[in-house]
Amino acid sequence: MPESAQVVIIGGGIVGCSIAYNLAKRGCSDVIVLEKGILGQGSTAKSQGGVRQQFPWETEIRMSQESLRFFLGFKEELGTDPDLHQVGYLFLYGSKEDIARARADVMLQRSLGVETDLLTPQQVQAMLPDARVDDLTGATFCPSDGFLGPHEATQGFARGAKRLGVRFREETEVTGINVERGHIAGVVTAGGAFATEIVVNAAGPFAAMVGRMAGVDIPVVPKLRHIFVTAPFDGIRGDMPLIIDQALGFSCRREGPGILLNAFDATPSPECHIRMDWRVLPDLVRKATRRFPMLEEARIMNGWAGLREITPDERAILGWLPEPRGFLCAVGFSGHGLMHAPATGRLVAELILDGKTHLDIGALRPERFLLNSR
Repeated sequence: MPESAQVVIIGGGIVGCSIAYNLAKRGCSDVIVLEKGILGQGSTAKSQGGVRQQFPWETEIRMSQESLRFFLGFKEELGTDPDLHQVGYLFLYGSKEDIARARADVMLQRSLGVETDLLTPQQVQAMLPDARVDDLTGATFCPSDGFLGPHEATQGFARGAKRLGVRFREETEVTGINVERGHIAGVVTAGGAFATEIVVNAAGPFAAMVGRMAGVDIPVVPKLRHIFVTAPFDGIRGDMPLIIDQALGFSCRREGPGILLNAFDATPSPECHIRMDWRVLPDLVRKATRRFPMLEEARIMNGWAGLREITPDERAILGWLPEPRGFLCAVGFSGHGLMHAPATGRLVAELILDGKTHLDIGALRPERFLLNSR
């Protein structure tokens, strides 16, 4: 007889672990999480850990606010310190069009209670005396944004779920999904089958592959992104926030005694192959030293590649699919899965247990894309 569960979650990153915890917290602990590798060692582990409320959409802003509140109480609720650093997020803009859009975004954010400020290049210079700002038209800054530890947060959710009875199966790759008369009937893995009537696709960059197992085309494209970390470097003065440089196309923040640099590359990888390509480094160095000339003295110590799950509108796909029945998606976060994991976990638990959610997530519903079932 196959092992059975009320809910099977495919994907053991932070989103899958948060969903498992939130279901168990609500009393639904008959849950199995299937992870093809090791919990939290996929895309979650490769992220820069950002947590921000600066979005141009109300749904994502509210999800960010709720998630940030949860992260602030994470240690108290789950017994694990998520290593949250509220150093702020600083977006840098280099065109009149970008700063005009940013101005509108700030108005929306502030109307919802987010304390985002619109900054002049001179104010950016005062914040970061060593930065070059001659190419900027402005910036936005929210001091309560920041970054956290992806590993710590994922393991906190996983340990909390395990304490409540959730079963985890690592190194268990899903190879098929059984559908009978238009309804989910179970999941097949190399190690055996699992009977269930509810499957949650939380497979991150593998979301489209999992969808095809159920006969559904899910528009999520895995794209490579490279991150590099310098050796200990203290040449940048000031309290450095997490910087998203839209003008030049890279991001950076402090990583312990060094500087973390995100290349913003986005090479499609349909088969989810992760390959480290050091050829992206020279262009990243050119951008980073343009913004911070003193980084020419820094030495790259480490680097890694990871996958981001991108949808056509760069917004998550969150909700039940029309077909097959019993198939729920929590995918396509386009780089925002970690920061939205707490809210996502609660929302998915509500969809399964209540049939409705406390936040309006209509803008994220799967039906906005043409999902072709066969």
